[in-house]
Amino acid sequence: MRRSFVLSAVCLLILLASAQPFSSEASSECLKLSRVISVGDFEGVTITNYGSSPSDLSDISICDGEGIVSFNESVILAPGGSVSVLRSEPDSWFPCDRYLTFLSSAVSQSKFALADDGDQVCLMKGEMVLDCLVYGNTEPVEGWAGEPLQKIPRYRYAYRASVFDTDTSADWRIGTEGMTDIISEGVCDASVIPFVFPDSEGVPVFDALRSADRDIVLCIYTLDHPGVAYILLESMRRGVSVTVLVEGDPAGGMPKDGLETLSMLKNGGADVRLMKRSDDGFRRYTYMHAKYAVVDGSTVIMTSENWTQGSFSSNRGWGVIVNSDICASSFQRVFESDSDLGNTDVRRFEELYPTHTSETVPPFSYGDVHTKEFRADVLPVFSPDGPASVMDALISGAENRVYSQQLRVQYSWAESPSENPVAWMCQAAERGADTRLMVDVSFDDPFDEDTRDGYGVREILKSGNMEVRCANGGENHSMTHNKGLIVDDSAWVGSVNWTSTSFFQNREAALIMHSAEVADFYSEVFLSDWGPDTESISLKISTEGRLAEGKTFVLSAEGSIVPDGTIFYWDTDSDGIFDREGVKIPVSLGAGVYEISVRAVLSDGSSLEGSIMVEVHGETGKGLLIAAPLVLIGASLLVIKRMRAFKRP
Repeated sequence: MRRSFVLSAVCLLILLASAQPFSSEASSECLKLSRVISVGDFEGVTITNYGSSPSDLSDISICDGEGIVSFNESVILAPGGSVSVLRSEPDSWFPCDRYLTFLSSAVSQSKFALADDGDQVCLMKGEMVLDCLVYGNTEPVEGWAGEPLQKIPRYRYAYRASVFDTDTSADWRIGTEGMTDIISEGVCDASVIPFVFPDSEGVPVFDALRSADRDIVLCIYTLDHPGVAYILLESMRRGVSVTVLVEGDPAGGMPKDGLETLSMLKNGGADVRLMKRSDDGFRRYTYMHAKYAVVDGSTVIMTSENWTQGSFSSNRGWGVIVNSDICASSFQRVFESDSDLGNTDVRRFEELYPTHTSETVPPFSYGDVHTKEFRADVLPVFSPDGPASVMDALISGAENRVYSQQLRVQYSWAESPSENPVAWMCQAAERGADTRLMVDVSFDDPFDEDTRDGYGVREILKSGNMEVRCANGGENHSMTHNKGLIVDDSAWVGSVNWTSTSFFQNREAALIMHSAEVADFYSEVFLSDWGPDTESISLKISTEGRLAEGKTFVLSAEGSIVPDGTIFYWDTDSDGIFDREGVKIPVSLGAGVYEISVRAVLSDGSSLEGSIMVEVHGETGKGLLIAAPLVLIGASLLVIKRMRAFKRP
């Protein structure tokens, strides 16, 4: 088995990038921009001295291409010291122990205003650029290389992630006060139990929760599964401490069932907390979207699915149980930071819903599910603390296979060759790896005007070396909600959707497991969902019942070899209109010979069409059936007329 050198290298890179060495240089060239806030009343920058000697800002200026901020008097920064230069008094959430506003006698400014959509910020000494940041929708300037950093959202700032300056967006991240900046504790050896939804129906989750002796912490986007609630209440009655952190503003609002579940847990003794926008509009993450639990400080439960009854019983998703004290401690630290009531965006359930009452949770039982336990090298990953760099290193090392099954893929990632997961997969395909991307289209319409959906991602990537398929449900699941990745002998399981928001603004959590057995487990499920190879796809039609006038018989396409999610449409009267739907349909026809056509619409928007000749016999004399021909046309193989892709309007 190839060892997990990629995971180890990733950890080393994270540690090196987080180091803060000071140069022995005693000049202002050690000054750099360390924060830029562009949206809000107090916009401005933070300057940090990364040298080993004091630096004077008296000959330093800050430019945005149109305006300038200058220092009117000596401002000394000690080694490692910082000062923020802001338009006005900062809000309480912005971290700055020392700051100067534009009204201060120490600075003067002319026409300096950072654009919300994008701008160039340069730290200057005379005509020399000491440092710069280019963000959002704007053009690069001297001293900057590559694409701009993303747009800086409200209640966020750009901050320097590394003092090893490359003058690119790789030096910067988007953050805010209270966001973690996690240094991984590294790869740990662990026992892991992989499983999938809906096949398992969540049984491994229930078993792991029920094993608790001391405490359970649960971090989840949405929670309303009655079985989870029952087990947590049962655990608390045994003396187990339960703390829950839930997203307080999920898309579409807090569901009624979710409120009921949280109220039941709170009434049962759980400490239930919600991450929700504070009164002044501040919150650390766009969404608290993670889906994990830590049991007794030694077991991590990780899923791609929300802990709801519908998600467990109908979605395609992946999960894993990891037994490792080291891995669990990483998640415990993140949970404690995220759920700390000292954060203004975290409040207790009873504070937000003081009058909410709930019903009693019904008894819950479940059966056994066969699972296997494996050894694996495991690495925790958190958004927004660097999943991009970790995934880049993982996919860039691919030699044999890269399989990705995603609920969403950001369309701009497909159309842009710049650094993102889709680009890394394309590069792996060019190197010869078996590279496949599956995107859910359960809520997409191949015929509407929205071309930036899952079908659009497939369309834009179809000319490359990577195979792309769209998934519209499946034989055993209603939708693909997964965020899974397989790279050679490693598997990625977690909540990180393939979007900029999920990578850089949400709180997400995932695990990378290096184990050939674990990767093969998920690969087998992925390839089953992927369906037959293109060259194997075929249609077959048959009839069931008597082909007699006035009698009902059945047209069936059950023998066809097609991907899950394929929909069959029928034209039974040769008028060119496919007005019947189903794998099997009942038909009653008069006597005669009919050409019956079928169209199979695959989940990726392409289609197969074909037809057969069916002879329906009339009755003579006392109702005797005219003899059928020697070859039963109705049971013969369907002749495929053509395979084509639907065109968008």
